[in-house]
Amino acid sequence: VEEFEKPQRSNTLKLKHGTYDKLDEDGLIAPGVRVSGEDIIIGKTAPIAPDVDEMGQRQKYHTKRDVSTPLRSTENGIVDQVMLTTNAEGLKFVKVRMRTTKVPQ
Repeated sequence: VEEFEKPQRSNTLKLKHGTYDKLDEDGLIAPGVRVSGEDIIIGKTAPIAPDVDEMGQRQKYHTKRDVSTPLRSTENGIVDQVMLTTNAEGLKFVKVRMRTTKVPQ
């Protein structure tokens, strides 16, 4: 089961290239934060089964795998709204709404 959290380099495999600095400790980005391409907007980790080798990279202290959501590389803007809700099965999910300022030509 995936968890929303800020991934830690010490216990998480396969971290993405973007910056995790803008995430809060709960793994979500705060409204009003300016973001640009490749910034991580939703921090999420999934547990690794103890017997999986994960292509030889796995160490005994790696217990999680990064499944975070980065912003698309072509996008930038300001986080307008972050909605954390639960679905019918009781699982949490997040929607992040972005806004950009565009000047007419």
